[in-house]
Amino acid sequence: MLSEISTPAFLVDRAVLQRNCERMRDKAHASGVRFRPHVKTHKCVEIGRMQHGGATGPITVSTLAEAEVFARDGFRDITYAVPISAAKLDRAAALAQRIDRLSVLVDSEEAFRAVEEHPFVFDVFLKVDCGYHRAGVDPESPDSARLALRMAHSERVHFQGLLTHAGHSYDARDAGEIRRIAAEESASLTRFRALLGIDTLRSIGSTPTTAIVERFDDCDEVRPGNYVFFDAFQATIGSCRHEDVAVSVLTTVVGSYPERGALILDAGALALSKDLSPEHVQPGFGYGVVCDLDLRPLPMRIVALSQEHGKVESKVHVPVGTRLRVMPNHSCLTAAMYDRYHILDGARDKLENSEKQRMHYLYDGPENSSHLFLFAHGAGAPMTHPFMAAVAKGMGERGVRVVRFNFPYMEARKKAPDRQPILLDAWRQVIEEHGGGARVAIGGKSMGGRMASMVADETKVRALICFGYPFHPPGNPGKLRTAHLEELRTPALIVQGTRDPFGTREEVSKYPLAPSIEVDWIEGGDHSLKGGLDQGIEYAARFTIEH
Repeated sequence: MLSEISTPAFLVDRAVLQRNCERMRDKAHASGVRFRPHVKTHKCVEIGRMQHGGATGPITVSTLAEAEVFARDGFRDITYAVPISAAKLDRAAALAQRIDRLSVLVDSEEAFRAVEEHPFVFDVFLKVDCGYHRAGVDPESPDSARLALRMAHSERVHFQGLLTHAGHSYDARDAGEIRRIAAEESASLTRFRALLGIDTLRSIGSTPTTAIVERFDDCDEVRPGNYVFFDAFQATIGSCRHEDVAVSVLTTVVGSYPERGALILDAGALALSKDLSPEHVQPGFGYGVVCDLDLRPLPMRIVALSQEHGKVESKVHVPVGTRLRVMPNHSCLTAAMYDRYHILDGARDKLENSEKQRMHYLYDGPENSSHLFLFAHGAGAPMTHPFMAAVAKGMGERGVRVVRFNFPYMEARKKAPDRQPILLDAWRQVIEEHGGGARVAIGGKSMGGRMASMVADETKVRALICFGYPFHPPGNPGKLRTAHLEELRTPALIVQGTRDPFGTREEVSKYPLAPSIEVDWIEGGDHSLKGGLDQGIEYAARFTIEH
């Protein structure tokens, strides 16, 4: 409930966040360009996976600390998009050796010389200034061309290409001006590449320019970041609508002075940040948009911020204790003020704290696969058990992206499984963190598969696959665990050994299973499908791909 959350608090609307992620990702894929979203806005591995449709994928970071955190959670292709200093090269090299690729940036002879002289051979981009004048080489300068060609022909680096950022798009006044900047952002790299006479990658990225265009032309890679949340600034300059802003700060009125038309909020600079508003478009904008709990703007303006106080000019009387929401000027800096996000799920009061049980994942199979299978272990062995590893490897080789995880008790190295509600909640969290049911197939070994079958219809997953379903305890065929399977609507595959003590072919043939369930038998197989596991993997991979 909103009333139970201590203020100030950072709220994230899950539906809007999901829509923003899908829209940008779909645009990149439809345009045929590489999608490498920035994660500096949210700094959250769960949202990083949402940006890639529930899986890991190429990302952009603004600090090595961000890179290290995301690398630990399975992100293996990272671009560090700040010109690197010589003092950070050892740290960057250590990380680069733990993942598939860490690309760094340079924009000077001095920086490139330091990278070349380092013992590790780095992947390197040349940062190009397309008009922002913050960092990057001048694409019209002969010195820039000489540096680029030296990088391209150096045997001491792997030259990745040209990278730019149209940060001056934030100075635009409307969508038309953003479009002009977007066109120049791409064109500047294309002209520079032509001057060099080499075929190399062109990487662009700013949220206004990537959000406003219908498709990405004249580039090879895009790196937007703020788009996941958007903010009041973006909405005001025209790169999004107000309803696209996924975040707000929940705050409480702690002082009300109707005689002078003033309020004090418990959200100050450490809750909202002091980022400048779009004054060039709307003078007197203030430090964010003050709204009611349904995000309807109110006739108020935040005119000053101290560390913990927000001073508001108000045309209406609001009593002390009233809760309001503020749409921040800049979501990146505002989000950085908080150690947790509160997730708004539909109705305004239906919130959950995002500080859940932290899940860790193992990934197998192609990163760009559209077939994602979430795979849970059985009661007595973790996600690293040879059976789990063999299934993940086998399905991965057949084109399926497999995600393994441990239930909370296994992560804590406890022997006894958690109670069923905890196991089911863990499944819901894993599905949610990988983009929602419509994007995934789920399943598991024995107990893991049974728990998956109990949330499959609720979460609307694409398919369900169980390896060795425990229809009953061994030696107790009268204690069935099949009631929910009689009405299961999700397309389901059970891969079962004919000698499985948890349910033999003769026993299972008598159960009234739903028409959506297909049972494929492994002749002579036991509960671990011994002697026929590869056949079972083939069944499972084909079923996943077909659904």
